[in-house]
Parts: sequence; C-alpha cells; structure tokens
Amino acid sequence: MYRRIVIAAILTVGLFTAFPVHAAKYDLSLWRFCQRGADGWCVADPSNPNKVLTNQGGFESFAKQFAAVIAPKFHAPAETLGYAGFNLGLEVAVNQIPGGDNWADALQGVERFPNLNYGGGKDGSAPSMLNTLRFHARKGLPYSMELGMNVNYVIGSQMFTFGGEFKFAFFEGFKYYPDFAVRMTYDHLFNSEDLDMDLWNWDLSVSKNFGVAGFLQLCPYTGYSVVLMRARPHVANPTFDPYNNDRLLLLDGITAPIHRWFLGLRMMASYVSFSPEIIISSESVYNYSFNLGVDF
Repeated sequence: MYRRIVIAAILTVGLFTAFPVHAAKYDLSLWRFCQRGADGWCVADPSNPNKVLTNQGGFESFAKQFAAVIAPKFHAPAETLGYAGFNLGLEVAVNQIPGGDNWADALQGVERFPNLNYGGGKDGSAPSMLNTLRFHARKGLPYSMELGMNVNYVIGSQMFTFGGEFKFAFFEGFKYYPDFAVRMTYDHLFNSEDLDMDLWNWDLSVSKNFGVAGFLQLCPYTGYSVVLMRARPHVANPTFDPYNNDRLLLLDGITAPIHRWFLGLRMMASYVSFSPEIIISSESVYNYSFNLGVDF
C-alpha cells in the first residue's frame, strides 16, 4: 500500500512538471509591484538609478492572501482511517479573494494601466474568485495516526503545490464523546518563475460521527488552523519604464502567520464520501470547497 502511495505521488507530480511552462492568465508577474508617479510609470530609486522604488506593502498583502488560497484544505474529520484504511479524494475549491490593485499587479493576465500599453494580452480587472483543483491521498497507521500527500493546482495558471501531512488523533473512538486530532502539513509552490513559497500548517480539529438510517454516516467537523507562510520573490526587471531603461525591482521576502477557521460535513455511504467545507481566514479570503472521496 505504501508503495502505491509513492508511485501515485511520483506520477502526479510528473504529470504537472512534464509540460513546458508558458505564462497563463493567472500566473504571477510581480514586476508591477513598484511605486508609480502621476503618469503611472515606475519611479526610479533616487539612491540607485539601476532600481525602481518598490510597493513592498502591496506585495506582502497579496502574498498572504495568495497563501490563504493555496493552503491545504481539510476535508476529513478528526477520526483517522484506521491502520488498514486508505482514502483518495478529489477536491474543487472556489476561493473568494479581495481582488483590487494588489491582485491586478500580481496576475499576468490582468491589465493594470491600459493607457500605458506595456505588454498587451491583458483582459480586464482583477478577479474576485480564484479556483483550485486538488488531489488528496491519505493512509491510516496504527495508534490513531495518518500520513498523506496532496497536489493542488491553481486553475488558469501553470502553478501547483505539492505537499505531505501527518495527523494524530489523540482522543477518538468513544461512543458518547467527539474525536480530537492535530495535523501538521508542509506544501511548496511549483512552476512560478517570480515567487518561491512554502507553507507550514498546524491545525486542531474536532468531529463526531452519526449513523442515519443504517446506511449513511454524517460527520460534522470544525477546527482552527495556523499557516506559517514564507514567500521569497525573485528579482524582476520591469519593462514599465518611459525611457526603456533596464531597472531592477527588488522586493523583500516575507514570513507571516495566517489564521483560519473551518467547518465541514462528511457524508459517507458505503465506500464513497462527499464533503462540503468552508474556511474563513484572517486575510479576508473565503474558501468554499467540495471533496469526493473513496475509502478502501
């Protein structure tokens, strides 16, 4: 069984990395996080003519909101699968984002200043939704533990995350009491030329399983999560210059926590489960997602 998980992980990551990278609408283009003059052009740094002044605050706000979009979802109650259990799930998430100027600056396919005509190929303002598609595999272990892996694709881009997780249910299996579990995850962002991002997540969940009509199991779950986000932008070279000068945009990296609260319901009949879930984050990002899973 463990061998199957490793093979599935290798094939899944290989599928995402086997194709050439071409900029898509929702890929990142961080060179636009500069300070602009009244004409909209990036302003040169008076102390160094080879640089432009940065909009560091705008980048940091975007990075935290983007991390809240791609951070791993939950879609599992506190109870574990059991030492012989195995779960495969496919998840679709609609992520409501604040949008605005920071997202317009960040996304490749959004026109920030149409009158400047600095690149073409853009088609409108920043979106209010960013959708993701996630494959999730979990394997039960003895002593109320689980291991898992996931691949999360940002729809409309070349970007995806790959990560692993460990869960321990420190209180489960009692008839009249809910189950409690802690989980730790790590995910890394791939296929972004402009940004390196790592996400460390810790969460605490509580759930209680109920049988309905002898064939359906309902398990509401809720909990709290904190994500430690580390974002490191790459050096960008703006073409956003009225004199066509090559000036560097040097943004500083950021490490910051993101707080999340989640609520979901797993509905399971036989070996098939369906889980709607909502996540509210401290960065004004709302995740609405659905998971279709199969237990072995």
